[in-house]
Amino acid sequence: MLNITDESYCSLDWLKAQEGFFLTRPRETSCFFEPQSGQELDLEQIGPKVSHGRWQGEVLVGKHAQVPARLMVVRVQEEVIAQRQERIRKAGQTQGKSGQSKSVESSEMDHFDY
Repeated sequence: MLNITDESYCSLDWLKAQEGFFLTRPRETSCFFEPQSGQELDLEQIGPKVSHGRWQGEVLVGKHAQVPARLMVVRVQEEVIAQRQERIRKAGQTQGKSGQSKSVESSEMDHFDY
């Protein structure tokens, strides 16, 4: 069975309880861990900017749920990066924030779990 969902609409605990496989776009706040060491992965250090546009590997998702998954990270085009960063900055201005957060950094890549 293949479950296709957006993690924004379900929890990691729910995903973990499902039979079969899942395909989802994780939340911006999701944490990824190296399965053997348990170390949190820094996507900026291993991600597509460093690995010529793509990276994939086995991970555990979530600090508490620790859902086993294969993470795929793909660098998006410069035009898409600029659009996302502008949207983040505008949202930050309306909320009284600078927009210079993890959101701006992660706007350079798309993440998928499966």
